[in-house]
Amino acid sequence: MSSKQRIKFYRRLDFRLTFWYSCAFLFTTLIICTFLYVRMRHNLLKGIDRFLFDDGREVAAILLKSDNPHNEEIMELIKETATRRFYPLHFRIMDSEGNEQFVSKRKIFNSIPLRKDLLKKTTGKKGITETVYHPQRKHPHRIYTFPIYQEGKIKYIVQVATTLKFMNKSLRNFRSNIAQAFPLVLLLGALGGWLLGRGSLKPIGEVTRTARRITASNLTERIALNHTGDELDELIMTINDMISRIEDAFKRIAQFTADASHELRTPLCSMKGEIEVTLSQERDTEEYKKTLINCGERLEKLVKMLNGLLFLARADGRSMVNTVPLPLDELLINLSEFFDPLARQKNITLSLERMEDTFVMGDKTLLQQLFTNLIDNAIKYTPEGGKIILRMNVDHEMVEVSVRDTGIGIPEEDLPHIFKRFYRVDQSRSREAGGSGLGLSICHFIVEAHHGQIKVESEVNRGSVFSVCLPKISNH
Repeated sequence: MSSKQRIKFYRRLDFRLTFWYSCAFLFTTLIICTFLYVRMRHNLLKGIDRFLFDDGREVAAILLKSDNPHNEEIMELIKETATRRFYPLHFRIMDSEGNEQFVSKRKIFNSIPLRKDLLKKTTGKKGITETVYHPQRKHPHRIYTFPIYQEGKIKYIVQVATTLKFMNKSLRNFRSNIAQAFPLVLLLGALGGWLLGRGSLKPIGEVTRTARRITASNLTERIALNHTGDELDELIMTINDMISRIEDAFKRIAQFTADASHELRTPLCSMKGEIEVTLSQERDTEEYKKTLINCGERLEKLVKMLNGLLFLARADGRSMVNTVPLPLDELLINLSEFFDPLARQKNITLSLERMEDTFVMGDKTLLQQLFTNLIDNAIKYTPEGGKIILRMNVDHEMVEVSVRDTGIGIPEEDLPHIFKRFYRVDQSRSREAGGSGLGLSICHFIVEAHHGQIKVESEVNRGSVFSVCLPKISNH
């Protein structure tokens, strides 16, 4: 295996999961084994202390009756306990001053000198148990020292000792068993971590393979859910939602490109045809002038359309809104004054209703373009003698501005589509009016960029009402 492949292996998520799982398993096992070892040692010492306490008190009871450290009953008990195979006991009996009266095995107690401080600690207590280490002996001894009282005074001090050889052997066997079992436990833990990691990551591999298959040509494909309700399902749903958004974006781009190509091709072909016809033979000055005027008008429409396309392209790429507190009523009044002469030319009445001192957070240029498009459309599609009303309705949180006209109206089947790019209710009529099919799309973007809503109600030959709802600033 090459160095590059080894690096890739070590970077694999299943390897890292197995590694950290094994480390955690190893650490946990060490803690458990250490705890068991400490508890085992404690319980073994506790059991030995019970032996020392029981036999020591038995000797004390005989001493209180006979007052003779060399009593035959004591000798017999000491002999019996000294010949035990496991944990043999050895005794030392002293007077209250610490002078030896009897020692069952001097060799042991010679290596365990009597400490005066121990005699002081023993006074007034039931006894003291301690582990004594001696450099000349391989194993330590456990010693129980306790006083024997008679008439409220210490009569004797008794020490009972036993070797900890067998306890250490049991602990050594325990450590050996743990050491032998530990590699197997670690191996099983690592294997379990590997299987767990591979099993957990198997669905991720399927997600990866499916995601690799998805290209621009098959954006309809989706990653299958595991239906486990876990984080992986949540990730799959998020990826599927992202693919859906990308698919919608591709469709919009494709539709936008097709629509833009069609809208640009028609006037360009018309201009090309008219120029070719004009140049096909000699013309007088007026005919050339007429052709140039017609081409200029079409170019003006093309420039207007391209400006709209440029605006929408920028809007798709980034935010264009620079909001400041803006008096909406003042903006509408200024627009009404601007469009009033144009409305009068068509004998249309343009009026304002319910104008209130209201502020919104908005971009002045964009909001002017929004209401300019709506008012301009209303004037274009309202016949002579009609009416256009700008009305404002204000509540606690929102302000609604409606543009109502008595124009030709919009068929019901066209209402869901009028905010789409290049959509025209009547193609021929729209071209005659100079529309490019982008005005309402721009309006829709501007309203959404201001966190508002735009809606339309219309009846054919009865008129239309475009309503724009924007968040209101309450502290102005």
